[in-house]
Amino acid sequence: MHLVVCVHAIVDPEIPASRFDVDPVTGRARAGDGPMVMGPYDENALECALKVRDAQPDTLVTALSHGEEGTEEILRRALAVGATDAALVPGPAGERDAFAVARVLAAAIGELGEVDAVLMGLEGGEWDTRQTPPALAEVLGWPLVSPVAAVEASPPGGFRLRRMLEAETQWVAAPRPVAVAVTNDGTNALRMARVRDVLASRRRPIVTLSGGSRADVPAAVRTEGVALAPKSAGTCVLLEGPTGEARGRALAQRLVSERIL
Repeated sequence: MHLVVCVHAIVDPEIPASRFDVDPVTGRARAGDGPMVMGPYDENALECALKVRDAQPDTLVTALSHGEEGTEEILRRALAVGATDAALVPGPAGERDAFAVARVLAAAIGELGEVDAVLMGLEGGEWDTRQTPPALAEVLGWPLVSPVAAVEASPPGGFRLRRMLEAETQWVAAPRPVAVAVTNDGTNALRMARVRDVLASRRRPIVTLSGGSRADVPAAVRTEGVALAPKSAGTCVLLEGPTGEARGRALAQRLVSERIL
């Protein structure tokens, strides 16, 4: 079985908002010297694939990424936690929309040979569009199951997927090949890498793929500019009181006096 996990590098979402600004020339958001990390939902997708490999050790797990800055580091992290192989399509993924990225990734997946499933994060972590998974499934011509919290191989040749909905949990039977968009769940937090595996990952090769004619893939839409939300001044008031009930009454009185209630 061959599983491909699409991962990408994003600016660490834990850095403070004060470190973000907008480039006046390009109109794009920038985060100065903020470190690049693997997208959090990509981590969940990778863990789901690794759990399948835990159950079936002959499973191949290829981490695939399209990008430039920070991309090689997140691929090496994927190798350190257990990915079998890593593949990179170099290029400015951050300047492309989800549909252009999907076409590049689909071409790269075609270069990897027979693939049984593609797993990817439900969303990127930096932009909340959730467009890449359905776009990639459309380009590949595969069914898409989303949002998924757990993946199991199911004989005689498909997958059993735990799908999280607002009011229920579903178990979905899916054929091969299939595209899977993974959401966060307590069972799919990415495992920690051992020190020796981190060191070994530095020596392992990363395959470079063309992704088709990636330089010629046009954007379907173009972001003309980004404006940060205006910063508003605020004050913090600590309400005193001997008990929770007393502090609650003080809060209610303050809200009434401020005409909020």
